[in-house]
Amino acid sequence: MTFVSAVTSGGEQGKSDSDALATDPTSLTLEQLQRITETGHLTSEQATALERGETATISASQMEYLNQLGRSLDGKSPQEIEDLLSKLPPDAQASVANSLQILSNENVSASVEGDPDVPTKGGLNLLPDKMRESLTRDDLVVNSFDVVGGSGLPSIALNGVADNQAIADIVSMGDDQYKSGSALDSALLDVGQKYLDAQVAHEQNPEHKFEYFTVDGRGTQDMAITEQIFAAVGDDKIAVDAAVNNPESGGGFVKDVLSHNWTDGGKAASTLFDFSGGDATVENPNDPTDVATATRTGSIMSAVGAAVSTDEAWKLLSDVPQSDGQSAGQLNPDLLQTVSRSMSPYVSDLAGSPGPNVAGFDRGEWADPTDNNQYKGSANVFALMNTDEGAGRILTQAAIAEQLASEGRYAADPTGSDSRAELERVGRLHGLIDRGMLEAVQDQYDDKAAHAQVIYDRKEAAFTALSTMGSFGIDKLPGGEFVNLMIDSSGNSLQSAMIGKPPGGADQAALNPPDFQRDTYNILRAVPEMPMEIRDQYGKYFDESGQLMSWNEVVKTEPDDIKLGADCAEMFEVLGGTDADGILHAYQIVVLTDG
Repeated sequence: MTFVSAVTSGGEQGKSDSDALATDPTSLTLEQLQRITETGHLTSEQATALERGETATISASQMEYLNQLGRSLDGKSPQEIEDLLSKLPPDAQASVANSLQILSNENVSASVEGDPDVPTKGGLNLLPDKMRESLTRDDLVVNSFDVVGGSGLPSIALNGVADNQAIADIVSMGDDQYKSGSALDSALLDVGQKYLDAQVAHEQNPEHKFEYFTVDGRGTQDMAITEQIFAAVGDDKIAVDAAVNNPESGGGFVKDVLSHNWTDGGKAASTLFDFSGGDATVENPNDPTDVATATRTGSIMSAVGAAVSTDEAWKLLSDVPQSDGQSAGQLNPDLLQTVSRSMSPYVSDLAGSPGPNVAGFDRGEWADPTDNNQYKGSANVFALMNTDEGAGRILTQAAIAEQLASEGRYAADPTGSDSRAELERVGRLHGLIDRGMLEAVQDQYDDKAAHAQVIYDRKEAAFTALSTMGSFGIDKLPGGEFVNLMIDSSGNSLQSAMIGKPPGGADQAALNPPDFQRDTYNILRAVPEMPMEIRDQYGKYFDESGQLMSWNEVVKTEPDDIKLGADCAEMFEVLGGTDADGILHAYQIVVLTDG
C-alpha cells in the first residue's frame, strides 16, 4: 500500500479524502482511511507541548489537510457529523475527533502566513461552521415570559441542546491526550456551564412548578442535559482551569456542579475534578510538564476551595434549596468524594502553610478571610466534605497524616527555622477537623450525646484507615517517613492523642478535643536523640537505654497529672525553645465560633 505520512499529506489528498468522508464514509479506501487516521495524530513531543500549554508546530501540509477536513464538513449539522463518524472504523473515528481538537487549538501552529489554504494557527474559527455556530449561538439560554390563557409565566428555554450533545459525543470519540486547551473543549465547557446554570436556577426556584422549562422548544422530563458534555471535556484540565477561575462565573459554576441533582449521581461531573495519581505533586522540578500539571491541578482545586469557603456557599451547600433539606454530600456523595480526594494534597495549605511538593494552590484571602488565624474559610471546606461521611473521612485522613508528618519533622529538628510553624499547622488541622465536623453534623442529631459520638466515630474511622495502611503504604504519602516515625514511636497512645477520648454519656456529651499533653509527649518520644541535659534532669522518665518510656509507663512513674504536664512542658521548651501549648493555642483559635 502506498501512503504519504501526516507530515507530507496536503491539500489535494485532504480535499479528496474529506469529500469522500463528507459524502459517504463507507466509500473510503483503505489508503484514505489510513491517511485520515495518521493525520489526526501528533508526535509525542507535540502533544506534550500542548499539555504544557505551549506551542506545538506542525507541518504546513498537515495543517492544510486538517483544514480541508474541516471545510468538507461545513454546512453539516453536528448531528449529521456525528452520524458520519459513526460509520467509520474506530481508529478513523477517533482520528477525525482528534483532528477537530488539533484544528481548534490556538497553540497549534503551522508557521505559515498569508496562505488561504494553510491557516497560521488553530482556533475556533476553523471548526466546521455549523459546529461553531452551535457552540456560540447567543440564544443557548433564553429567560422570558410565556403568555398562556391571558396570563404570563416565567420560562427558561435551552436551545441547541441536541446539537451540542452531538458535539460532546464527537469529542468523546477522540483520545484524551488531545484534550489540551482546545477552543472546541473550552467552548463546549462554556455551553455546558450555561445550560447547568439554567437548570440549577430552575430546580432551586421555590416557584419552579409555575415556570416553563423547555429543551429545544419542548418540555421534557429528561434532565440529563449536561452530563455527556462534562464527561466529554472533563479531561481537558486546561479548559477546566480557565472555567473555574473565571472571575465572573467560576465560583458559581463550582457551586452549580456541587448542588445540582445529577441524574447519574454526579459521575460525569466528577471528571472535572478527578486527577491522575501524582498530578498534584511536583516529582521533578526540572520537568516542565510535571510542574505545569501540578500547577494546573492546584489552580483548579484552589478555585474550588475559594468557591465553597464563604458562609453564603456553606448555607447553600449544607441545605440545597428544593432538595428536601439535603446537603451537597447527601445529593452527590460520589462527586463529593472525588472533590475531597483531589483536595487532600492541599490540607497543609488549608491550614496556612504551603504543602510539600505541591504547586498552584493559592489560598489567597479566602482561607482565612478575617486574617485572624481562625481559618473560617478552610473550616467551611472541611465542613462541606463532612456532609458526606466518606468524603469527610478522606479529607480527615489526609489532615491526620499531615499532622503526624509535621510532628515528625519537628521531632527531627526541634530548633529548625520552621519548627514553630510545624506545631501551629498541627494545631490548626486539629481545629479544622473538629470545627468542620461540628458544623457539618450539628443539625443532624437532636441528642447531644449522639452528636458527639458520631463525630468521634468519624475521626476514629479516619485514624484507623491511616494507621492500618502499613509502613509501605504510608511511605508513599507526602512526609510518609515522618508519619511512620510518629506511629512507631508513639504506640498505643497515638490515637487518643490525635482524636481525643470517646465522649461520655448523655450528661457529658461535649466533644472531647485531642489530648494535647499526650500529643506533645509523643513528639518528645519521637526525637531521635534527647539532649543529655534533659535526660539528666528528668531521668525518671527515661529507660536504661536513654529513651523516653511509653506514655503508660510514664503515667505510672508520675501519677500527678499537673506535675507530669509541667515536666513535659519544660522538656519541650528546653528541647526546642518552643511553648508546649503552641498546638493547643492554634487549635483554640480555629474552633472559636464567635469570630
